Amino acid sequence: MFLVLEQEGIFVIKKSVLTLCLLASSVVGAQTQQEQLNNLNAAQNQIQSAEQARQADMARQQYEAQQQAEKRAAQQRAQQQKNQAEQLAIQKQREAAAEEAVRERKYEQQKDKDREQAYQDKLRQQEIEAREADLAMKKAKAKRADDFAEQALNREKAQTDVIQSEADATRNISEGSKNLQTGQGQGAAKANSGWFK
Repeated sequence: MFLVLEQEGIFVIKKSVLTLCLLASSVVGAQTQQEQLNNLNAAQNQIQSAEQARQADMARQQYEAQQQAEKRAAQQRAQQQKNQAEQLAIQKQREAAAEEAVRERKYEQQKDKDREQAYQDKLRQQEIEAREADLAMKKAKAKRADDFAEQALNREKAQTDVIQSEADATRNISEGSKNLQTGQGQGAAKANSGWFK
């Protein structure tokens, strides 16, 4: 009988036990050569079977180790894919947030621009209205100046007429006085010149 020991998952047949078995079989002597050959063949068959079992066990362990390694690799790949998907989702969220911020900034800039444009338009409109009011006031002053000039001309004409009337009246008075004096002088001359004196 052979001892087969398992050491770290590997079956090892102790040669010393095999040697002892062979010596014991030769000491017994009662066995025939045929029995010894049979025993030797049986021992070799057991060794071969044990070796085959050991190799089969090693192949099974290697297969299981390979399966576990493949499973771990598949899990790692799945985890990496999950991490990459999460990173991609985070990146897309950041990009979307950045795009939204850009759109918001552009919207605010456009609002500011529109507000500034409306303010500038209002200032221009006020300036135009002020110029129009100033022009209307100048026109009114010009019209009033024309009215004042006309009134001044009318006043001067009236004064001229008054002066002319006074001059005419003075002339008339003077002519009347002159005529009176001439008439008196002529009357006196007639009265002195006549026969009947």
